[in-house]
Amino acid sequence: MRRSILTPALFATTMLVAGLGVGVAHAQDDPATPAIPAVTSLPGLPDPSNLPEVPTVPKIPTTTVEAPVTSAPPVTSAPPATSAPPTTGAPTTSEAPTTTGVPTTTVDNPVDEGVITITAGIQPGNAPLSGVTADISACDTGDRIASISTSDDGSVSRTFPLGCYYIARAAWPADYVDVGDDGYGITLTPDKPNFTAHFDFQSGHAQGLTDGTLVKKDRITGAVLGRATYEVSSCADDNTDWHRLTTGDDGTARLALAAGCHKAVEIVAPEGYELEKSPVYFDVSEGQAYTVNALDTPVGYQPVERNVGNRTPLQSIPSGPVVRP
Repeated sequence: MRRSILTPALFATTMLVAGLGVGVAHAQDDPATPAIPAVTSLPGLPDPSNLPEVPTVPKIPTTTVEAPVTSAPPVTSAPPATSAPPTTGAPTTSEAPTTTGVPTTTVDNPVDEGVITITAGIQPGNAPLSGVTADISACDTGDRIASISTSDDGSVSRTFPLGCYYIARAAWPADYVDVGDDGYGITLTPDKPNFTAHFDFQSGHAQGLTDGTLVKKDRITGAVLGRATYEVSSCADDNTDWHRLTTGDDGTARLALAAGCHKAVEIVAPEGYELEKSPVYFDVSEGQAYTVNALDTPVGYQPVERNVGNRTPLQSIPSGPVVRP
């Protein structure tokens, strides 16, 4: 294939011929324009048809060179990364301590109960005495909380919440008389949660005492009442021959008193009954058994009132023959 090389002279000639051609075309369209004679050549420029042929540039041969392929060197592991040095900027604030409230004290196995033990002995010698009953009452209200009695070994124990209590003898065998302390006022605390109350007795018959029985009954029905507590003493109010006793479930309590005048004052009424504030007076004769009757009225009982003015008078019925008209 032959290639034409466009020289500057040839390019100018071509552009001139093209411009003349355009002008001729416009002149032919416009009849008023005179015809321009065709120009076949320009003075001083060679005739394009007589230009020498441009020789063909020979093709440069290509040489294929294969580069030798070499294996890549083995990849070595990167050295271990070193930690960055600490930033020397503004100092960091350590974590704020946790705010605690009011400090509390933890107590392992806090003591909230205590033990009251009752012991009873026969003097002299302090031989154990069974059947001695003690009442445990609350100091603030005076209410009886429990009644406990000694067993064959002369003792009994019971657990109670910490607090203030009054311990009093309530009943004991009729053949004995108390000769020691009448009662105790105690307070069970965490430091001193246990207390032992001891009561002494002697044989009552050895001192010439006479046995008797106090019987507690319902004033309306006559039913026997248990759990009534009385203080029994001499009528002389000299605190001699003083006893405190509690009726059992059969409504009775045994007494052993010297001869003379005595009185029984109720200090704890059975549940559901009014406390009888009037003392019960009775006499004891040496060697003669006696019974003291004590009555209580149910709570809320209203006595029946009688109005004799509303009674209907009764008329007698005559007897004997009746005279008829």
